[in-house]
Amino acid sequence: MASGRKKTGVLSTVINLFGVLTALVMIIRMLLQLSGSTADNVLFSVVKTWSDLLVLWWGNIIKPAGAPASVIVTYALAAVFWLLVTRILARVLR
Repeated sequence: MASGRKKTGVLSTVINLFGVLTALVMIIRMLLQLSGSTADNVLFSVVKTWSDLLVLWWGNIIKPAGAPASVIVTYALAAVFWLLVTRILARVLR
């Protein structure tokens, strides 16, 4: 019985960690995009690849008029989404 609880505790921790790291990637993408980084920057290209993969449908859901507003809304919504979904999954497993 204790072994099962330990496994679900580890799994919920891993799921929470995934959510936090995904949100961090989204925040880094926002900061790099707003600071004017380009594809020549290796960090920007890696973060762009991962964030484009993990943004899911949030990339096309809202298109504000200004480019900075679009970046902030898109990646902030995706970060909040991943944090909420992983938090809920982790709590269900506990």
